[in-house]
Amino acid sequence: MVAMQYDLPNEAAQPFMQVLYEFLALGKPLDSAIVEARLGLDLDFMDSPYWGIPVLFMRSPDGNIW
Repeated sequence: MVAMQYDLPNEAAQPFMQVLYEFLALGKPLDSAIVEARLGLDLDFMDSPYWGIPVLFMRSPDGNIW
């Protein structure tokens, strides 16, 4: 489950989701896609804590969801 710990403003949510879906479309595991999307937020919004808002709760041992 991908969740947000707090409200993520649209200006940050859109690029986060774009990177997340791009990596999933490439066949990357969900946990890796989340890491890349969070790194993108860290680079795009250096002075904000936005990168820490999205979280992943997962029980899959290898990061694959299907």
